[in-house]
Amino acid sequence: MKKLNKKEFAEKWGLDHTLPKDLWRTEVKKANQYCKWHTEGKGRGTIYIIDEIFEVKQERIHGNTEREPINKGAVDENSLKYKLAKALVLNFTVEDTSRSIPQSKRYYLDMLGCNLNSFKHIEDMFWKKDLEPVDKFVLKLTNNTSKSLNRLFHEAIKLIERGVFKGVTLIEELYYATFDHEHYEAVDEIADLFDLYNQAREDAKANVKAVHGDMLFFSEKRHLINNEYRDLIETNEKYKSLLDNQIDYFYSRYDFVGKLEKQEIAYDYETLNYDGWDYESEKYNARFSAEDFIDEFQAHRNALAVKAIERFIASGNIGIININELLSFAVDFTMLLFQLNEYEMFVKRYNQLMINVQNIKNTGFELAS
Repeated sequence: MKKLNKKEFAEKWGLDHTLPKDLWRTEVKKANQYCKWHTEGKGRGTIYIIDEIFEVKQERIHGNTEREPINKGAVDENSLKYKLAKALVLNFTVEDTSRSIPQSKRYYLDMLGCNLNSFKHIEDMFWKKDLEPVDKFVLKLTNNTSKSLNRLFHEAIKLIERGVFKGVTLIEELYYATFDHEHYEAVDEIADLFDLYNQAREDAKANVKAVHGDMLFFSEKRHLINNEYRDLIETNEKYKSLLDNQIDYFYSRYDFVGKLEKQEIAYDYETLNYDGWDYESEKYNARFSAEDFIDEFQAHRNALAVKAIERFIASGNIGIININELLSFAVDFTMLLFQLNEYEMFVKRYNQLMINVQNIKNTGFELAS
């Protein structure tokens, strides 16, 4: 093992140690081509330890500039994660970095028209309510749809980072929110608190689970975890630095920079289409890519909801007025989650869907995510 400071480590592998911390996190990954390494300490006291030096330079797994994408042929272009990644690239990539503004996951999903607009309405409607069996089914349906959408977004981000879309570079920046709802880029000493924050959140989740178990509506669970996290950083000396800096939570913002390289398409004399690419078709493809993902994702969630109900019906532990009404409810409610309604209209439409649904006797089922 060889121990080096930041400057020594950078100079050994030809890295730029003068970069600001957010860019250094990307720069230092280049060392993975030459050695196995890890760090000890934090901030200015960070020591870079070389565990092994490779005899042969390794191919980079991340990064997509001037390089054929890794495992590009293995990507399923019909998958939901690919379709979402394509929609992000086509709709938000900018060539001029001076025009790029990092945005959050929620911003991009909102702009694509694929956010769960009624998620907050569900929280408000069920807040502190004693949950009936059918309410718990709604909890599962809503929570798993949200988890699925979040997972797909992060999988799409990984595809872009891998270089699947040649010519487009992903820039990810770490931000944090304070308890006063102010948002800042996390740099220097604040960025060093990210791991400590994650540990505090995990401790808070474990404490809430130990007291309340798993069957909590997501809004109440989040509220309890937030309160527990706040108590931990106020009372535990280990987490004092999080309190001193008023760290409410960390999150990422993303930029998509560059220009997607044209996909070569054979000239078609009948359609008079040279390569399928011009300014108007770019705009059309951007809109179509977003609509395609939304349609496919909603169909995916509808199918999972129906399958979950069918499995539960087959178990013989359910009593309802009309099985078809429950199946219809699962599909219609999923679509309702994506619709943009005021709270009163959402409640009205939800109650209309519930008219013919009787209480479910057994709630020990899971919905696939």
